[in-house]
Amino acid sequence: MHFYKKIILLLVGATVLSFSGCVTSSYKVISESEYANNDFKYILLREQYTIRAVAISQVINASDWVGLDAEIRMAADVDLKNLLKSIRFLKDGQTAEAYRLLARMDENNFDCQVKILKADCLSLLRVDSVDIRKKYQYAFDCTANPIIKNIAKTHYRFHQYGR
Repeated sequence: MHFYKKIILLLVGATVLSFSGCVTSSYKVISESEYANNDFKYILLREQYTIRAVAISQVINASDWVGLDAEIRMAADVDLKNLLKSIRFLKDGQTAEAYRLLARMDENNFDCQVKILKADCLSLLRVDSVDIRKKYQYAFDCTANPIIKNIAKTHYRFHQYGR
């Protein structure tokens, strides 16, 4: 009996650990006016990208996927649609699908945040053949926007220290 108890506890523990690695809900989509230099994996959605930046960020942060689908249908820009879909996939823990969409985009789009999100995906997918630090550094060097530079540093900190 004691032997079976240990096996059951081992199986339950393994199940809990496997599920805990699937959720990457630490992402928070913000507009420029909402930015605060905190320990979040921010994604900056600027009004320069879409006039509905604030509304879309609220929909994403509330995980209102029906509302996000409506926003995606209304968006005219294909890259914006792919960015929004990839953010949804990242928040849902569908990292490979997010990377597939991001790989279709010019890495310099959205003030180089595509580079940051691709580095996040590679980090979450644990791709050992890639120097993740360099990926975040390229994103940092690519943008002139100081907010996005801080976002790149914070995302790297999450990768490096698991915070």
